[in-house]
Formats: sequence, structure tokens, C-alpha cells
Amino acid sequence: MKKFLAVLFVLLMVLSLGACKKVAEEADVAYDLSSKGQSNGKTVVSYDRARIFYDEYNKLVDKYGKADLDGDTLKGVAVVRLLDFTGTGKYELYVAYADGTESYVNKQIIVGFDNGVGYLLDKETSSVKNDIVSKATADAETPSIWLYTGTSGRGYVVTGDNMNEEPVYNTYVRESKGEKVYTFQPEDIGAANGKTEKINLTGLTEEDFSAITEENQRVIESLKVQANKDTVK
Repeated sequence: MKKFLAVLFVLLMVLSLGACKKVAEEADVAYDLSSKGQSNGKTVVSYDRARIFYDEYNKLVDKYGKADLDGDTLKGVAVVRLLDFTGTGKYELYVAYADGTESYVNKQIIVGFDNGVGYLLDKETSSVKNDIVSKATADAETPSIWLYTGTSGRGYVVTGDNMNEEPVYNTYVRESKGEKVYTFQPEDIGAANGKTEKINLTGLTEEDFSAITEENQRVIESLKVQANKDTVK
């Protein structure tokens, strides 16, 4: 009887831990990338967006490495964020990384425009400009990234001399039947409105790095958990 009770106890513990893990995974998702639709009168929940984002993130990590702090400078796939750049209620994936040609993080892309890869466009020349350089950022002294979420929830990659300037970049996505351009109109961009995250690419402390990578991890875990979920019918 004692042996039976011991086995039963172990079994219950395993089941309990499994249930707790499932609940924890679902509870820890900071960003919901699921989408719902109808099929044969049933609601279908898809996690394809999370799978595409997670796959793109892993491809970049395989090529450039995970976020790292080299002295006081960011390296690898350093910044991973989810923002709604189009104002449609769906997240796009923003990634900034170091390709090794500069001493700091020098490249950025946006993934998720119709599940394609977006590019940053120079507003005046309409040329693709994924480079992050000191003179093209909001901080002219230190290479940095400004990510701004307006009061409506729409996200921007902000450039220029200060936060009250109109964004310099639009986003651009190639489509099979042509090209589509998303134009970002400024919406009362200022320190008192919306949410601003400034990320310096050099001159960082360990505390700065921890803050950046903590949010990275929230995004990555959200992608991972949902990428491994089956489509629900």
C-alpha cells in the first residue's frame, strides 16, 4: 500500500508540474500574436505570425549571435521588439543587430508587413536605408535607436534631432505583384505623449544592457511559446 501511495504521489506531482508549466507558459506570454478566423462555421486560432517571427529571429541569431555586451557596446541580435507599426492592431517584429562591419549595432529590419520583411526608407530619397548611423539617429553624439508608441498604439522608428521632428523613415515591403509603401504620419510625437524607448548602442552599463535584454526576453518567450502552439479549431 505504501509503495502504491508513493507511486501515486509521484504521478500526481508530475501531472501537477505539467499543468503548472502549461499555465505558466500561457500566463507568461507578454504579447499575443494569435489571430482568429472562421472555417466551416468554427473559430480557427492561428499562431503563424509567431512562427514566422520566431523563425526570422533564430535565422538572425544563427548568423550574428545573441545579444551581447562587448565592453560598453551592443553586439549580436541586440534589440528585439514587437510594435504595431501599421496601426492595424497587429504586431510587427523590429530587430536591430550588428553585422560585424561596424563596432556597434548598425542594422535594423521590420518583419510582419503581410508577413513579409519590411525595410526602412529614407523619406527624402525613397531609398532603402537599414543602416543605423550616428548622424541619422535622434542622438547625434551616440548611435542610438528611438522607438516610439503613440497614444493610439501605433509604433514608429523615430529619427531626427529631437522627438518633436517628423520621422525620417517610412517602411517598405516588397510584394510579389509590386511594391507597397507604408507612410508614417507624425501624431503629436513628444516626450509628454505616448511611450518612448531610447536605446543607446554604445556607452552602456551592465544595468542598461540588462534592461534591454529583459524586454528582449519577454518578446522572445512570447514568440517561442506561441510558435510551438498548434492551430486551434
